[in-house]
Amino acid sequence: MALQKFTDDMHIIAKLDDEPNDVGGLTATELKAKFDEGGVALQRYINETMLPQLETMGVEQAVLLPENAGGFKYMRLNGDKVLEVSADGSTWQATGSSGHLIFDKYGKQMPQRSRTKFANSEVTDDGTYTIVQGVKDVNGVTPDTDGNITLSAGSVGAVGYNTPQALTDAQKALRSADTTGAITATTGLDGTADGQYKWVSAALRLENTVAVRIRFAAPSLEGLTVKVTMNGRTVTYTADNITDEGEGYFNNIGAGEYGDTVTAIMEKDGAQIAETLTYSVAAYIREAVNKESTTEKTLALVRALWSYGESAKAVSAS
Repeated sequence: MALQKFTDDMHIIAKLDDEPNDVGGLTATELKAKFDEGGVALQRYINETMLPQLETMGVEQAVLLPENAGGFKYMRLNGDKVLEVSADGSTWQATGSSGHLIFDKYGKQMPQRSRTKFANSEVTDDGTYTIVQGVKDVNGVTPDTDGNITLSAGSVGAVGYNTPQALTDAQKALRSADTTGAITATTGLDGTADGQYKWVSAALRLENTVAVRIRFAAPSLEGLTVKVTMNGRTVTYTADNITDEGEGYFNNIGAGEYGDTVTAIMEKDGAQIAETLTYSVAAYIREAVNKESTTEKTLALVRALWSYGESAKAVSAS
């Protein structure tokens, strides 16, 4: 819809006689009206023609001024020719139509920029979506949708890793001895079993920290509490934060704690039910080392992890 143009002749005063009162016979009141005629014509066009047309086109809703809850007072184009708005003229943000809303893994909204950089990932565009692939191992192993590599005692996958450059023979000679064969830790269940409330699995999760993942089954979350403890630190799960998969995590396990025990219990209305589960990073490594189907890549990974932990303890004790 095109706006109707203002076409009135505005040469109102120029068309008057040089002596409009004497020659043209205009009264003083009529002469004053001639001076006002142009402004009145513009006023009538704006109020009666242009504004109604703009409202019909939806401009009133498309452009929200501060008094209409737009939330900004200033607008500008940045160096990338992207429209930015600001409430104070100091802090600027790209408009919502100029890019993606960005949230971190915990749901916290980040500042919206006209440029986004993805590190250690693969970014493609299919014409409709910007697609960001998470960290992908060069040997073909891709983490899950949360960016995690989960090593399950029940099904050990092939996990590869690479150093940024080839190691020299001198560097290789500094590697720690493999002591995984001496690990005695195991997964433990102690106490009275419950037919409805029970532990399903325990696994090792590698993200940016080392973590133990515990999965359990329960007929109802009402009154249920799951407590996962290690070295005096306890993580408590209730109906408010237990996932649909029935799982809990103990994160940030230190390198010197790989041999220490993680204990998990379930409580119903404050009283313990089911068995007490014990697990550890060492228990996973022992099972992986002793399992015939474990791949060489996974063996290399868990042995390196264990050697790192043993070295960390030795350094701490020195």
